[in-house]
Amino acid sequence: MNNKKDTLIFVYNANRGLFSKATDFTHKLISPTTYNCSLCSLTYGNFFMEKKWANFITELDYNVQFSYKNNIKLKQLAHSDFPMLLFRNEKGTLQLLLNSIEINKQKTLEDLMRLVEKTIFLLKEQK
Repeated sequence: MNNKKDTLIFVYNANRGLFSKATDFTHKLISPTTYNCSLCSLTYGNFFMEKKWANFITELDYNVQFSYKNNIKLKQLAHSDFPMLLFRNEKGTLQLLLNSIEINKQKTLEDLMRLVEKTIFLLKEQK
């Protein structure tokens, strides 16, 4: 049984849907340097989630969700650039933890994981 009450939500700079997935897949193969979702590029290979990333998120002390930008309603937040990392507490309040600028600066999966760890540490310090 999962006792985790708070949730981290990673939001991709991509839309949900078969056509969008096919377009994104093709773009990543043909021109990966111009692909507009660094979160996708770092955490996914061409077909599957990177094993290191899957292990990393499994070991976090939070529920973890992934969403596409067209699935997120950001009325509670002033920020709307993607990708992003959101925090939702057990009451449902959303907080922006990492914006697109911070995520896009990460060059490797290891860089991203270190940034997420640092962000979670700071989040726990706030409580």
